[in-house]
Amino acid sequence: MIRIETNVDINRQVTAFERDKKLAFVGSGEGMAYTADMNFESTGGGTRVNYKFTVQVSGLMKLLEPLLAGQVRKEEEGELKKLKQLLEA
Repeated sequence: MIRIETNVDINRQVTAFERDKKLAFVGSGEGMAYTADMNFESTGGGTRVNYKFTVQVSGLMKLLEPLLAGQVRKEEEGELKKLKQLLEA
């Protein structure tokens, strides 16, 4: 497992919120910027979450992009699993 620790401060801002339907936000820090969109859809017995996360890197972070992509994907999947557990508790 490769873990990349950074001390980058990230500024986040909610850009859209519709209760039970949508949450979107943007974030930026040194050498990176991202957008995240979560759309919620009722499926009879539960809720489907459609999640899109886009990261743009620059500067020295660009050199780490191949490693960061896999790590970010893995961490986001873990966060979504935690969210699911909390919501179903």
